[in-house]
Amino acid sequence: MTHWRMGDTAQDYKVANSQAADWARGKFEKQIEAGRESAVQTINTIVNTVPQDALVAGRALTFQPSETDVQVLFGDGAEPKPIHDNAFRQMCSKAGLPLKFGDALRTGEEWERELLAHNLTEIHNRQDRRHFMRSVKGEVRACLSDRYAPYNSPEIVDAIVGEFQKLGVVPLSCRATDTRWSLKGVLPMVFEPFADEIMTYCLDIKNSDYGNGAFHVRLFGNRVMCTNLMTTEDGLRKVHLGGRLSDDFTFSQETYQLNSAALISATKDTVAGLLGPGKIDEMNQVIVEAHESSLSWAAAKRKLGKLTKTETEKVQEAFEGNDVMNLPPNETRWRLSNAISWLGVNTENQDRALDLQRIAGEVIGQ
Repeated sequence: MTHWRMGDTAQDYKVANSQAADWARGKFEKQIEAGRESAVQTINTIVNTVPQDALVAGRALTFQPSETDVQVLFGDGAEPKPIHDNAFRQMCSKAGLPLKFGDALRTGEEWERELLAHNLTEIHNRQDRRHFMRSVKGEVRACLSDRYAPYNSPEIVDAIVGEFQKLGVVPLSCRATDTRWSLKGVLPMVFEPFADEIMTYCLDIKNSDYGNGAFHVRLFGNRVMCTNLMTTEDGLRKVHLGGRLSDDFTFSQETYQLNSAALISATKDTVAGLLGPGKIDEMNQVIVEAHESSLSWAAAKRKLGKLTKTETEKVQEAFEGNDVMNLPPNETRWRLSNAISWLGVNTENQDRALDLQRIAGEVIGQ
């Protein structure tokens, strides 16, 4: 066992130096190299995407059909704006309009789009509500509550990157979509809780500036042999909710910075805590205990109350099978956790995959 001193932080990590660790390190470094490019692209997207905000009364909204969709106007004489799928879902939800019905009308014939526009206009006009609208390049990407607390994502990302650099954390995989972003940073070292079991640890920080998810910081464990991921700890979750906005509220850079200041401070503390040597040592010990904890399928099944029947059957097949590449050997709590994580890796629905990774992390400590 050797120690890796990270920059000027004077923090010692007990890293692996076995033959298995050397192999894993080579595989890991390729993942890191690919992550650098995705990080640059993601950060550029976040910095260069500046939403235009407006507080609009429901009675001022007018919807009208276009040739292929519906558009919205923020008052008489305003320019019609195209509506992003995310904003459309939120507009339907606030109107009490079933999304499946709304989608069917939206993609239907001209009369169906006219009916949809009429319904949305009438319902929103009759509601005593105000909406925090966020648009990018003329497209409405979000229709939010007037208590929505906007954060300054570029400033938050800058603080995250700075904290990562202090700890020597490097990008693993990063992504920005139209409505949310994710930065995943990893400690550039491998750990060996027990012989030939190689682990890495990373933080995944997610946020949506458009009501498509809360700000979230999670610690992940990654089994390098097969890239099974499990959420070992939820470090910080913050919803975008504040006081009700006044009618004369001005959406300025200063406002975003004030909303973001407390979040940035909490995020820095969370990042340092979750990736510190003490937490990593603790997680490695939890894995050792899970590895040494034998488990029959009958006992294992009782830990899977959050899984569907089909998911439970797939986990059982993996747990009782002969695969010792994607899963660790022997019927233990550690193998059960990896069976759930493996299912998450092979699940197309990314939201459900995150749920399975969280459940896999919970099983380790049970």
